[in-house]
Amino acid sequence: MTTLTNSLDLNGMVAHAASRTSYRRYTYDINPNIRTSEHTLTATVAEAGDMVRSLLADGTGRRAVEVTEYGAITLAQGTTRIRLEPGTDARPSLLTGRQAEDLLLIGGSATGAWVMHTPGKGYAIRAGFHRIPPSSTRNLVRHGWVATTGSVGTAAAISLAGSVALTWRYLRSARVASDLWADALAEAVCDAFAPAP
Repeated sequence: MTTLTNSLDLNGMVAHAASRTSYRRYTYDINPNIRTSEHTLTATVAEAGDMVRSLLADGTGRRAVEVTEYGAITLAQGTTRIRLEPGTDARPSLLTGRQAEDLLLIGGSATGAWVMHTPGKGYAIRAGFHRIPPSSTRNLVRHGWVATTGSVGTAAAISLAGSVALTWRYLRSARVASDLWADALAEAVCDAFAPAP
């Protein structure tokens, strides 16, 4: 069996990482008289980001998003609530300083970020003039901090989990009072995923 650290196939790594970074998705209604499905579904890192974008595109705004300090996100659509709980590898507390720096390069690139392949070295992310090395790229994908398909030339963007983790890391390092975290995390998600005006 080939380990991910030796694999040069980023598409396969994205698929493998999904099992540890995908969100568990619960749907319920705030009205106790309405029965909802008791099935737990999964949502990939990219799908979770799309769900938030879609909700915010409807004009619902900040009041429709709640985020806990461990990264669970609740989306409000009328009386229905969709709760997204991050996979074990996508918990905000796992984001390292190096990964945070790489995410800031990806998010701050004026020309965008994309997947590239260097023969003999593997897949990397190019963010403007910066190249995130293959080992760092693998770590970003493994934790679900980056949303990408893994194909050469495709976009690489900070994922929903990455946005929450970056904000979580900032709040912790700035010693912001923990009772303010939920609002700050929700605001960061809305800022990152709201449609452009």
